Amino acid sequence: AASTQMQKHAYTFCNARRSFVCSPDHAYMDWAFVSHERMVVSQLLERNPPRAPLGTDFDEVSWRCSPGRAYEGAAEAFLRLGVEVAKASNTYQHMETIADSMRSRYIGGLDKNGYHPKLEEEMKRNHRQLALDCFFRAISYFERNDTDSGDSNLPRRSGARLYYLTAGVLVGQERYAEAVPLLEKAHRLTMNWNDLHAKVRSMIVKVFEKHVPEVPPDQKDSFVGMLLDSCFNTAMSGLKLHDMLQRISSFQSR
Repeated sequence: AASTQMQKHAYTFCNARRSFVCSPDHAYMDWAFVSHERMVVSQLLERNPPRAPLGTDFDEVSWRCSPGRAYEGAAEAFLRLGVEVAKASNTYQHMETIADSMRSRYIGGLDKNGYHPKLEEEMKRNHRQLALDCFFRAISYFERNDTDSGDSNLPRRSGARLYYLTAGVLVGQERYAEAVPLLEKAHRLTMNWNDLHAKVRSMIVKVFEKHVPEVPPDQKDSFVGMLLDSCFNTAMSGLKLHDMLQRISSFQSR
């Protein structure tokens, strides 16, 4: 019942393809609504987390309705909102203002000045940071409950994706040192997930090109192994591979 209710709520309130989308040219308003609703759901579930039935090691329904999954959805909505706001801001000067003084403000952010006030409000927000906050909350729930998943691969696959997406946001902000440990965890968890494993390898190569991390001596061999695996399994030119191998050799001999 809880899972069904959550699916109905998500379809009705948290879906960008709702029937009452205001305008495809102002998609940021819709994603602002979606991100807000998903954040509310996440906070509600955090206060009243679902519990698996007694006597079961792992319950898929409870996991799908968990606060961690909800925060993951909220984070992705914030990222999409940031993309749509950036698109709208590029044409901000050309947006037509609605000058209907008889229209009163209603829920959704549209007032007598049209879409401008809502866009200006969203342009002041750091959507990537909002997404990161949600991603880190989701990761904390995953790491706290990973041992309770039994033989199911669903939580671990979700966790691997969380690490990858969070690292991607950090790399986009050039916070390479913070991204490295997340990529290490993602690399370990995606060994049997070829598509995501290839993306993780590619991101590891990209980060190592920009940043040489500080690694404890007792962990250096395993880290070098991860780097070599990423280099030899990521498409690149022979010259770039040669440069990367030289960087790895220099890193290992430090």
